[in-house]
Amino acid sequence: MQPYQQPLLSLQAPAAEPLSELVFRLRDGEAWRERSVNETGRWLPPLQMGIAQILSAYQGQVTSRLGFYLRFLNDDSPFPGKFYQDLLAQPQLAAQLYFLIDEVTALAQQSHLAQLVSVLKPLGCRFAIEISTNSLQNCILLQRLSVDYLKITATLIRPILEDLVARAVVAGIIRSAQVLGVETIAAGVDSQDLLVQVRHLGADYAQGAIAPLTPLTRQI
Repeated sequence: MQPYQQPLLSLQAPAAEPLSELVFRLRDGEAWRERSVNETGRWLPPLQMGIAQILSAYQGQVTSRLGFYLRFLNDDSPFPGKFYQDLLAQPQLAAQLYFLIDEVTALAQQSHLAQLVSVLKPLGCRFAIEISTNSLQNCILLQRLSVDYLKITATLIRPILEDLVARAVVAGIIRSAQVLGVETIAAGVDSQDLLVQVRHLGADYAQGAIAPLTPLTRQI
């Protein structure tokens, strides 16, 4: 399993805080598959290592706030216990991290997420909600949970060059986030044309093939 960080490109002036996301390539037969932490499942070794160990392993290589996906926020998961232990024991770690939660998990586990945000945001940690639908519930989530970033998935972003309705939907999502004081991340930005368009629509960050993966030297 090879870990990488993928930088997010800052699109607006003045430049936003540097962000990157932890990504893994898993060997599947002869092919490598790229997966973010949220897709690799409950027993992903880095999560069992603990966040402190991950940051220690790559000290000096990660030069921006690093993003991890969280899928299991409830008390039945072994991850939040270790997660809390790391960050509360070493609160300086929180200022180096942001956590991404997909909208399905966020909606299903709002109380756990609210508790997480209330404890860790004062330590400098940041939070993002990742959305794949244009729903009023997403705006309610952003307002209720006081998250910092809204990540718009590639399924919403990629059609906007050719589909006017898709472009209007993304523009509306970005405007709603701006009203709430939330920065937006456009995922799946794989071309310069798409980069120009998401910048024009007001997205704060872009993620995709336009920002190549940077390997971290230690394999897991």
